[in-house]
Amino acid sequence: MLVVDSSVWIDYFSGGPSPARDTLRRILSDGEVRIVVPDLVLFDVLRGFRQECEFRQARVLMESLSIEATGGAAIALKAAQHDPARH
Repeated sequence: MLVVDSSVWIDYFSGGPSPARDTLRRILSDGEVRIVVPDLVLFDVLRGFRQECEFRQARVLMESLSIEATGGAAIALKAAQHDPARH
Protein backbone atom coordinates (compact mmCIF):
# COMPACT_ATOMS: atom_id res chain seq x y z
CA MET A 1 0.00 0.00 0.00
CA LEU A 2 1.22 3.48 -0.90
CA VAL A 3 -0.26 6.83 0.10
CA VAL A 4 0.53 9.47 -2.51
CA ASP A 5 0.80 13.10 -1.41
CA SER A 6 -0.92 16.01 -3.19
CA SER A 7 2.37 17.40 -4.46
CA VAL A 8 3.17 14.16 -6.30
CA TRP A 9 -0.28 14.07 -7.91
CA ILE A 10 0.07 17.72 -8.94
CA ASP A 11 3.42 16.94 -10.58
CA TYR A 12 1.89 13.88 -12.21
CA PHE A 13 -1.00 15.78 -13.78
CA SER A 14 1.04 18.86 -14.72
CA GLY A 15 3.58 16.73 -16.57
CA GLY A 16 6.57 18.59 -15.18
CA PRO A 17 9.79 16.66 -14.65
CA SER A 18 9.92 15.05 -11.24
CA PRO A 19 11.41 11.81 -9.90
CA ALA A 20 8.28 11.32 -7.77
CA ARG A 21 6.06 11.75 -10.85
CA ASP A 22 8.12 9.18 -12.74
CA THR A 23 7.81 6.74 -9.86
CA LEU A 24 4.04 7.25 -9.65
CA ARG A 25 3.71 6.66 -13.40
CA ARG A 26 5.63 3.41 -13.08
CA ILE A 27 3.57 2.23 -10.10
CA LEU A 28 0.28 3.08 -11.85
CA SER A 29 1.46 1.25 -14.97
CA ASP A 30 2.62 -1.85 -13.06
CA GLY A 31 -0.59 -2.07 -11.03
CA GLU A 32 1.13 -4.17 -8.38
CA VAL A 33 0.93 -1.69 -5.51
CA ARG A 34 -2.35 -0.56 -3.94
CA ILE A 35 -2.42 3.24 -4.11
CA VAL A 36 -4.41 5.02 -1.43
CA VAL A 37 -5.81 8.50 -1.98
CA PRO A 38 -6.84 10.29 1.22
CA ASP A 39 -9.99 12.29 0.53
CA LEU A 40 -8.20 15.46 1.58
CA VAL A 41 -5.60 14.80 -1.13
CA LEU A 42 -8.45 14.16 -3.59
CA PHE A 43 -9.86 17.59 -2.74
CA ASP A 44 -6.50 19.34 -2.84
CA VAL A 45 -5.57 17.96 -6.26
CA LEU A 46 -8.93 18.25 -8.00
CA ARG A 47 -9.56 21.82 -6.94
CA GLY A 48 -6.49 22.94 -8.88
CA PHE A 49 -7.82 22.11 -12.35
CA ARG A 50 -9.01 24.95 -14.54
CA GLN A 51 -10.25 22.89 -17.48
CA GLU A 52 -13.34 20.74 -17.00
CA CYS A 53 -12.03 17.92 -19.22
CA GLU A 54 -8.75 17.69 -17.28
CA PHE A 55 -10.70 17.76 -14.00
CA ARG A 56 -12.89 14.85 -15.18
CA GLN A 57 -9.92 12.78 -16.37
CA ALA A 58 -8.10 13.26 -13.08
CA ARG A 59 -11.24 12.46 -11.10
CA VAL A 60 -11.80 9.22 -13.01
CA LEU A 61 -8.21 8.10 -12.40
CA MET A 62 -8.17 9.03 -8.73
CA GLU A 63 -11.59 7.49 -8.05
CA SER A 64 -10.37 4.22 -9.60
CA LEU A 65 -7.91 3.94 -6.70
CA SER A 66 -8.61 3.37 -3.01
CA ILE A 67 -10.03 6.57 -1.53
CA GLU A 68 -9.73 6.63 2.24
CA ALA A 69 -11.85 8.89 4.38
CA THR A 70 -10.21 11.54 6.47
CA GLY A 71 -13.04 14.06 6.18
CA GLY A 72 -15.28 12.19 3.78
CA ALA A 73 -14.98 11.62 0.03
CA ALA A 74 -18.34 13.29 -0.66
CA ILE A 75 -17.19 16.50 1.04
CA ALA A 76 -13.86 16.46 -0.81
CA LEU A 77 -15.53 15.94 -4.20
CA LYS A 78 -18.15 18.62 -3.53
CA ALA A 79 -15.46 21.08 -2.44
CA ALA A 80 -13.38 20.36 -5.55
CA GLN A 81 -16.27 20.61 -8.02
CA HIS A 82 -15.20 22.63 -11.04
CA ASP A 83 -16.52 26.19 -11.00
CA PRO A 84 -15.39 28.24 -14.04
CA ALA A 85 -16.40 31.49 -12.31
CA ARG A 86 -13.82 30.79 -9.61
CA HIS A 87 -10.92 31.41 -12.02
